[in-house]
Amino acid sequence: MPDWKIWSSDDLIHWNLETTINPTETYMGASKNCWATDAAYKNGNYYFYFSNGNVNTGVMVGKTPTGPFKDVLGKPMLPEDLTPIKEYDPTVLIDDDAQKTAYIAFGHHRSGDPDFYYMIAKLNTDMVSLAETPKEIKIIGDVNVLGGNDKPTLHKHNGLYYLSAGSHYATSKNIYGPYTKRGNSGNNNYGLTSRAHGNYFNWNNQSFILGVIFI
Repeated sequence: MPDWKIWSSDDLIHWNLETTINPTETYMGASKNCWATDAAYKNGNYYFYFSNGNVNTGVMVGKTPTGPFKDVLGKPMLPEDLTPIKEYDPTVLIDDDAQKTAYIAFGHHRSGDPDFYYMIAKLNTDMVSLAETPKEIKIIGDVNVLGGNDKPTLHKHNGLYYLSAGSHYATSKNIYGPYTKRGNSGNNNYGLTSRAHGNYFNWNNQSFILGVIFI
């Protein structure tokens, strides 16, 4: 895609375009590789994590959810030589512990291919740097449940961590894993396919999944 767009809604049905983020506002420059993103709120700031194609991941910071955002590093937060895999498709989780510890996971799982799997690391309190070396996320069971899947998503519910990829998911009591495969939450219904990008969130005392499919 040539850019990223931020939309707002007060009913999750009708949406308004609020902001367009151009890659020229980042270290990417004139690029059309505006791939998967995630966002988080902490320390009074909104953090926008973005993929530079399937190469690396950057971060922008703003005071409102619609920006304006600034590329505070001017370079990748997850450079392409950081791990043995490709450092893109980020997902960020802020835990519910007293410190509100933040974590970032990334990568692309491909069953049977040792060069494609997910990594995870704790973030520093500044939310734009790593507090540790990324670790591989282990998945117990038939990993074909996540085979060929795309961007990971992390969320927590009732004390359990969920690692999702498209409509498939695995769970763990520890954010680092290992995660046990559980199955397919969407069964390809509602457009939530194995290669969909999705995210889980709570709003108005309800839980929702937002899925994006590739056409």
